[in-house]
Amino acid sequence: MKLSVSPSFTKFFKSVSQKDQSIFLERVFSFFRNIEGRSSEILYLEGEQTHPSLESIKLHTFQFEVYRQWEFWSIAFFDTAIPHAKIEMLDCNPPPVKCYSLNMNYTQLLLKHSLADIADGFDGNPKPFLKKMLSFDLGSNRLATKGETIWVYLMLKGRSLQGIYNLFSVQLYPKVPFFEFANFLNERIFKSREFRQVPMNKKAVRSFLQQNDTLILDDLGVKQMTEWLNHFDIELDIWLS
Repeated sequence: MKLSVSPSFTKFFKSVSQKDQSIFLERVFSFFRNIEGRSSEILYLEGEQTHPSLESIKLHTFQFEVYRQWEFWSIAFFDTAIPHAKIEMLDCNPPPVKCYSLNMNYTQLLLKHSLADIADGFDGNPKPFLKKMLSFDLGSNRLATKGETIWVYLMLKGRSLQGIYNLFSVQLYPKVPFFEFANFLNERIFKSREFRQVPMNKKAVRSFLQQNDTLILDDLGVKQMTEWLNHFDIELDIWLS
């Protein structure tokens, strides 16, 4: 399978009904139509991809020209227990210089316009020469996740806990209030709207999760946090592990 040439952008929903999908698609198309430098209308295509539980998923694929460069994008909706959509640039001609880099202009724009909650890709920030020479800096820690703190926190929890991962990527039912949980925590604790980037290495992820675990637990207390986690069938000690 061909890798995308951009970060992978994820947007979470309360539901992904046909109406929700149509509204979101129109918002995305409007976003790309109004970017400065547009010289052609969006051409809509179609495609498919497979999923372990949803089987065939329709790809809303489209292309357009900007600054004499053709870009090919796709949007896929995943009606899992945690409904979400993925947005990716599949191809670009001529190809971008910074493939996968979170530094690409679209990253900040999609996050700012609430068309994505998180972005996954390579950390394109320049690194000191010494770090470049060290072997540990040439591995997975070049990957990073960026987005609002609450969504980065919940996504990293999902990657570290099998139960949440299954709700996100495999399990279809029952639907869980993941979207409501994020909004609740964001309104109560994470109102700054500052976009946070976390390097994908164990030390950075562990530190980020522990800091926010403490912040949330201190604010909500054991009883209220446990009540929320019951919706996801996750015990508090597992969540905090």
